Amino acid sequence: MLKYIASAVMGKEAFSGGAAISLLGLALHFLVAFIWTLFFFWIYPKLKFLSFDRILTGILYGIFIWFIMSHAVVPMSKASVGAFDLKQAAIAVLILIGAIGLPLSFIAYKYYKGKMSD
Repeated sequence: MLKYIASAVMGKEAFSGGAAISLLGLALHFLVAFIWTLFFFWIYPKLKFLSFDRILTGILYGIFIWFIMSHAVVPMSKASVGAFDLKQAAIAVLILIGAIGLPLSFIAYKYYKGKMSD
């Protein structure tokens, strides 16, 4: 998986690389997750409706991330894009909802709770 992530910048050569390529993939993975986190914290106070339902917000943000990553970011990278697989897409969406969307929604709500009422 890490080599696939690294292939976004390295192309097919990433799959013949060693530990350094895997570390590059790990670094890119965390960089992308960090960027999505920064983006959420930037838009959260600007879009008041995000604080109304934390669970719905988390689900929608996970779906949003999947859509942008699978329809814009990955196709523009050097990573190979296979045929659409509904099962794999559903798994990816559920992972993004559970690992990024919901935690960010709850953390941002708690972080901005007092600040937004000021």
